Amino acid sequence: MSMKLIALIAFCTASLSANKIESAEPPTITKEFVSTDLEATSWAKKYQNAEPAHLQLLANLLYCSYRHAALDEAVRNGLITHIKLVNSMRKLSNDYLDVEQVATELMQKTTPFLRICIYRYQAYKQWQHCIHCLEKQTSPLLSQAIDSIQKHGQLIVTDYFKNNTATFDSLALQASNIATEKQKKIDYSNRIIKTYLTQNLHSTSPAEAFLMRNDAIMQTLNVMENDTYILLEAIAPVAQYKNNILRKMATVFAIYYQALYPYLQKLEPSFQALMFDQNGLLEKRIELPKPNLLFSALESGP
Repeated sequence: MSMKLIALIAFCTASLSANKIESAEPPTITKEFVSTDLEATSWAKKYQNAEPAHLQLLANLLYCSYRHAALDEAVRNGLITHIKLVNSMRKLSNDYLDVEQVATELMQKTTPFLRICIYRYQAYKQWQHCIHCLEKQTSPLLSQAIDSIQKHGQLIVTDYFKNNTATFDSLALQASNIATEKQKKIDYSNRIIKTYLTQNLHSTSPAEAFLMRNDAIMQTLNVMENDTYILLEAIAPVAQYKNNILRKMATVFAIYYQALYPYLQKLEPSFQALMFDQNGLLEKRIELPKPNLLFSALESGP
């Protein structure tokens, strides 16, 4: 069981508006996911007669995995947005230009972004507790059910990379070339700084000597900072590919959860409950959300 769960962990973890998670949209069964819907329906039907406790664990795994993947994508998209905004404001500030518009946009996004970061951490801990509980299970049927989801997810990711290889390779090469160029400049700037730092200035040295040396170091650091931000922006389009995978995985988890939910509803209420929050097993358990409420559950938790 543990090896399959470790694979699922690795698989899952491979711009925010003022009040909503941007990009982490409510899962919809588009043409791309019709086959997933059929596969999930068949999967749920196959395992509908599993022990109630095992169905509950599967539902919890799918819910926690969806929440974890969707919030992870939202945070990563938010980081890309913030890097771009901070870089824009840095450039404007360095040139003594008006930063009001960019600063306002940054402030509007920062508070919800920090909130989503907190939700993402809580979702990650919740998901971890669910995984640890599953690792203790010895049921071959439960292991087989999880393995089926994993294999289907791997096919989706494989197809995504196959269909986007040319674009991905082009962006990765472009980022690599920029990284090579900027790394040379950063190394050069670093050598300049070390040269200045080895100058033997003493308390008796003229004040101008200290000022000139420190000013040169600060100017060189500014160049390094600029090159670093250019590199970060160059990597962003490549990082977006991982975000796309997280979105696809969130959708897969949601579709499987939706397929399993009707069978969960046939069980006793105690088996329809959410079992975990970020602190571990819930003492007072609450009902798992309906499939159409998964998206709203991202921010409401647990």
